[in-house]
Amino acid sequence: MKEVQATLQRIEAVSNTLNQSSDLLSQKIVEIESALNHYKLGIWAWLEEPLFYRLESDSNGTDIEVSYHFGYGKLRDKWGLLIQERLDHDPEDRAPLFLKDAPRDIRARAVECIPKLLKCIAEKGAELSREIMKKTELAEQIAASLKKTK
Repeated sequence: MKEVQATLQRIEAVSNTLNQSSDLLSQKIVEIESALNHYKLGIWAWLEEPLFYRLESDSNGTDIEVSYHFGYGKLRDKWGLLIQERLDHDPEDRAPLFLKDAPRDIRARAVECIPKLLKCIAEKGAELSREIMKKTELAEQIAASLKKTK
């Protein structure tokens, strides 16, 4: 019985430490997300490589591979860091969720990939900027043509 009580005390100590560190990680994720949102980019970006894969069982007990993807986008009218689960046999992706709301093991894995995601966002932003400049030139030409026809 002493061994069980000692184990329970250890679990309590681990639980306290785990919860405190997880709360701090969530706080830092919110800070990163807030700083990123400050730029008002309005750009969706997903890393091509999944964060990781996990085997899970479906309702029939069949093993399915689930991949977890990390990105940035808009969900429920808010921009933020996102996680999306994709099932290997299901063409429909599950709805993404905010990273800050994901389970702690997923949050911990995603933090390592934030620099890659920031680079991806910057590249997508530059690409979109170039595209908008081309479209602006076209719009200028159209506007000039319309003015000439008056």
